[in-house]
Amino acid sequence: GFAVAESTTGGGGYLAIGELEDLKRDAAAAGLGRGITMRLYGINHQAMYWLVPTKIEVASRAPPGSRRPMTTTAQTDSAMAILDSGTTLITAPGMAYLELIGAMLEGKPEVVQKCTTTMMGSFGQLMCLCDVDINPVRFTLTGTDGRQLQVSLAAQDLMQLVGVGALGQGVCRINVMPSPPGMPLWILGDVFLRHVYSVHDVPHHMLHLFPQKGSRVAAILEADQQDSSRVLSDTAIVILAFTGATCLAAVAACMCTVRKFRTVRASEEYNSF
Repeated sequence: GFAVAESTTGGGGYLAIGELEDLKRDAAAAGLGRGITMRLYGINHQAMYWLVPTKIEVASRAPPGSRRPMTTTAQTDSAMAILDSGTTLITAPGMAYLELIGAMLEGKPEVVQKCTTTMMGSFGQLMCLCDVDINPVRFTLTGTDGRQLQVSLAAQDLMQLVGVGALGQGVCRINVMPSPPGMPLWILGDVFLRHVYSVHDVPHHMLHLFPQKGSRVAAILEADQQDSSRVLSDTAIVILAFTGATCLAAVAACMCTVRKFRTVRASEEYNSF
């Protein structure tokens, strides 16, 4: 097997190759605790990438005067995601990208003046003044024993300084971009991976994930912690998934307080090993 670890601050990382049990013991010795084990998925019974299902949520403020958080429902909890250390950002397929960006910026009217996709050198990526506050994105991966790894990325994780504007303000890139044309999968690149330590069991098509040491955004949830984790104080949870909606519908959906997205369940297109 092999293990991959990146610095939580983006300052490099390392690759370790060896016996699987040795790699897992190294993780325990490093104080990473007890991680989760996931089965990899493939397409048509062929292993493809390091492909796993993940639940993706965005937390946005509830309306003023709300007595309790609002929650939304979705037809599936799973989006299929590739863990790829060769990708810097997080990529989302098709309309899911528009929905994700819309949910991240929901309740932020200042983005009209402070964000653009037309800046020279942006290549269609969303650029904003760095003082824009974006809604956090949470990824939940569930292990074979029901325990979960959660990674909650906030503005400081999802925005990267790339330049200075004409008035001296910092300009940041939103670290999310559309997946390549024809790619129906999410890709979780360095923005996500720097918060996890991953041990890859190649012969058995398994993946062992641990919260990276020093990460303030990654945590393991035991079964008795999971229900309470789904409710964030004074927030509404928006569950993202693939959709066949139009651009206009996606933008309109971002103005609603309750959304329901359509997707294909993992078991209908992909198979686990």
